Amino acid sequence: MILREAFTALLPIVLVMNILVLIFWSADLFASWGWFNSSPILHGEKITCLYHFLLPLFFSLSLSSLLAKEKRLNLIGVQLIAMICFFRVTHFVETPNSESTPLFYKSSVLVSLISTWLSVRLLHYLSDIQVLHLVRPTDEISPRLRKTFELLLAALITVLTFELIGYYIPLLFKIPIFEKIATGLPHPKQMHELSALVLYKLVALTTWFIGIHGEHSAEGLFQLFEYQQQETFNRLSLNTLHDVYMNIGGSGSTFAVPFVILLSKQLNPFKAIARVSLLFAFFNVNELLLFGLPIVLNPILLVPFFLAPFLNLGVALCMMKLGLFTIIPTSIPWMSAPLYSAYLGSHGSIWAIVTQALCIVLDGLVYFPFLVIASRQHTAPAKIKRLLGSQQDGFSAGDVEQWQSRKFMIQQLEQPHRLSHAQRVLNQIEHGEFQLYYQPKFDAKTLDIVGFEALLRLKERSGKLLSPSFLPILYEQGMSKAIDQKVISLAVGHLLYWRRLGLIIPTIAINFDKDFLLDKQAMRGFLNQASYHNLCFDIEITEHTYTTDISSLAAVVSRLQAAGHRVSIDDFGAGYSSLTLLGKLTANAIKLDAQFIAPDTEVTQQNTILLESSTRLCHDLEFAVVAEGIETLQQLRRAQQAKVDILQGYFLGKPMSHHKVADFINDARNHTANIASNVRRID
Repeated sequence: MILREAFTALLPIVLVMNILVLIFWSADLFASWGWFNSSPILHGEKITCLYHFLLPLFFSLSLSSLLAKEKRLNLIGVQLIAMICFFRVTHFVETPNSESTPLFYKSSVLVSLISTWLSVRLLHYLSDIQVLHLVRPTDEISPRLRKTFELLLAALITVLTFELIGYYIPLLFKIPIFEKIATGLPHPKQMHELSALVLYKLVALTTWFIGIHGEHSAEGLFQLFEYQQQETFNRLSLNTLHDVYMNIGGSGSTFAVPFVILLSKQLNPFKAIARVSLLFAFFNVNELLLFGLPIVLNPILLVPFFLAPFLNLGVALCMMKLGLFTIIPTSIPWMSAPLYSAYLGSHGSIWAIVTQALCIVLDGLVYFPFLVIASRQHTAPAKIKRLLGSQQDGFSAGDVEQWQSRKFMIQQLEQPHRLSHAQRVLNQIEHGEFQLYYQPKFDAKTLDIVGFEALLRLKERSGKLLSPSFLPILYEQGMSKAIDQKVISLAVGHLLYWRRLGLIIPTIAINFDKDFLLDKQAMRGFLNQASYHNLCFDIEITEHTYTTDISSLAAVVSRLQAAGHRVSIDDFGAGYSSLTLLGKLTANAIKLDAQFIAPDTEVTQQNTILLESSTRLCHDLEFAVVAEGIETLQQLRRAQQAKVDILQGYFLGKPMSHHKVADFINDARNHTANIASNVRRID
């Protein structure tokens, strides 16, 4: 994920540099045609060299900044230290004519990745060692200066470590055993041109697919094989044939992709990115498609991304074998537009141009079915978001923006089988609407109604009520905050409706996810809304939320309680419990998981002891105890004997719509009397 973000952050400078290369290359071309005299300023080859020379450095700066934020280190300090380590281990700033031969001249992005990752990791590890801190926490020094001192020795050791690495790596390759290993490995200079081309392209496609600049990575590795050689071997296959037929529109031969998207009604979700990337595709720049479509890390588009370039190679070789045209070893600017590049590479052969056009058509046919599958994957979550947002207000722009960001990553990483789940949820939401149902809670002693729990349901047009099986899918799509906001919106509306009817409704319990609780803006909005309408809720927080972030939640819980809301820990004992956790919880009630109330057929002495001792322990710690899952008279009686405070379950009352809550409240006395009568019969 960090690698993808590092290259995504580089996209602006990559595109700017590509545009500059195009402008300067066009000026060189027009000058060669005699349109105007060549200018020393407008020189395409120089800006191209500068771009390829600086890209590893740019990547090091981008990656180190993201790692610094992740590790909460000084941003500028980490960037500079990582850059120095990169310089020293690769001899990046040295030239081939210097006395010490550089290990990697025009260093590969792969080397930049490794050196940056290791240097920041080492720096982070050393900065946590208290012995290396030059100042104590009690010293009266400004926080910014203290961070500088804390990083000083760690930075020094890190840089010295990379100095040693940069010095000893060349010596390592001179050890006899490593020399034997190196001589046994396949070497580009010893390979057939076609084999070298296949190897080069496989490296480029693989690294591109994981988000690392492919051609630059492959070029860097090939330079590693050849760094001691002054001459170059015939690079016909690695240059002309590659650029003309295997790189049409950029790596993966994606030139046809924007056209396929724009011409197909089935690919509407991708039309925006296709329009933006279309112009760049004419000059073999496809980073926008790689990261925006996306192709990077997307298993659905893996097959066409690898298949199209080699299919094109096969077609071109067959045509050349038939003697229809030949490729001339010549220098072709890598930004030459399709068809024109075939014209240059064959010195004007019409068959070379026709062959490239045929390859473009074949590429479109190869990509199309996979784009359709990716479009369906993309459409289902997007429609879910639109449907959720259209049913009622309560979804902030921040929720949608965060969801879109998370969706982008999930879209790249999820497996194809997840498509069916998202599609199923989409169908359910398209043909139904969200509703809140309310399950009553009862005082364990008097069996009086003391509250309701709000439960989200999905009602189909036919009237069938669906259980919340859709919630895990929506949560995985990053929509938990939006779902919580939807529940609040519905619950407040229902409470105001009951208030207009003159009903006195006991406290309503609603469930909040961790993401909603820790969002300051979301919590501020909830507290303001509840205060404005003079409403108080029982906020139920799942136990695992506390176990993962108890310190951060403490302040939020205090704010809720100060505003008059109660806080309950839901599903206590569902698999995350520890006795020490009870001493840290700042809550009003503990809601025991339904497993504490064993089915009648599985009641043992151990079950009874566990329920009673857990209830007693919670009471000693001044928590009220709620027992849920009461489905029989026997379970109700066991819960009463354990002295729990509140009961909830289908035997006492099933979830009901907000319209039926009014009738239930008006008939509460008769309902309580009926339950009490049944309990007395059991006795």
